[in-house]
Amino acid sequence: MVAQADGLAKLMAELGQPLDAVLVLDVDDEELVRRLAGRLSCGNCGRVYNRYSDPPRQADVCDVCGGPLVQRSDDREETVRRRLQVYREQTRPLIDYYTNARANVQHIAGDRPVDAVQRDLVARLEE
Repeated sequence: MVAQADGLAKLMAELGQPLDAVLVLDVDDEELVRRLAGRLSCGNCGRVYNRYSDPPRQADVCDVCGGPLVQRSDDREETVRRRLQVYREQTRPLIDYYTNARANVQHIAGDRPVDAVQRDLVARLEE
């Protein structure tokens, strides 16, 4: 990933496009596991729910079409934890890379309601 960041930096320099900011959404691992492992999808219409933040009216039944709700294999807790480990090993070092390069690294609390996080992201991008 760091090699890709180097390549991006070179390309942006060639294009005369400076890197304005690096936005990092900070969310605790346990909250990410809860959110991702809580996802359910309708097997018929594809509507997505979350057991904790957006549950269906009736357990395991889609509000829209009455179809069965299922958990995707990549949303199982053990898979989510494995994905977080890969993130820590491969992607997280980019934050250090950009911090060491004195880039404008801005952390945003991602454990708030979606609309609050979105407002924060838009405000930072407009700066």
